[in-house]
Order: sequence, then C-alpha cells, then structure tokens
Amino acid sequence: MGLCLDAAHAYFWSPKETSLLVSKFKERITQVHFSATFRNKDHMLFCNASKSFRDSVKPLRKLSVPIVIEGSIKQKSISLLRKEIKSVRDFFS
Repeated sequence: MGLCLDAAHAYFWSPKETSLLVSKFKERITQVHFSATFRNKDHMLFCNASKSFRDSVKPLRKLSVPIVIEGSIKQKSISLLRKEIKSVRDFFS
C-alpha cells in the first residue's frame, strides 16, 4: 500500500516533518499533494511560500512520484495559475 505525503499538512505538524517522512517512508510514498501554508492556512500558493516552508519541502526533490498541485485560487487568473505551475516546476527542476 502506498502513501500520499501532503506537504502543507506535514509542515503544520513540524517544519522538519517532511524530511522525517521522506527518510522513513521514501519507498512507500506514491504521490505528493503540494501546496504551501500561510498564517495557519493550507492549500496556499507555493509561489508565495516563505523561505522556511521552501526549505522544509526540499527533501521532496529526492522522490520520483507524481506531484499534485493543490491551491486556492479565488480569482480567475490564468497568469496566476501559470506563475504557480512555473514556481513548482522550477522548484523540482
């Protein structure tokens, strides 16, 4: 059985949680739900993420699994969506 690692939820637990989960369960993680946090809210855009959050999710780069981008985009903005996708792609490149 595979695991889905949710980056924002792991960060809420601890900024070190993603690293711990990747090191312990790397072979069982089958996908990542990827979004940032801001002021105790999850599913925020990664392009606006803090340095602390960005640092906490660096261990995800070790995985070769699908990344599901989660986010709350309250306005219909193709340019904002493109910015978010580029930000995530650049991070994982």
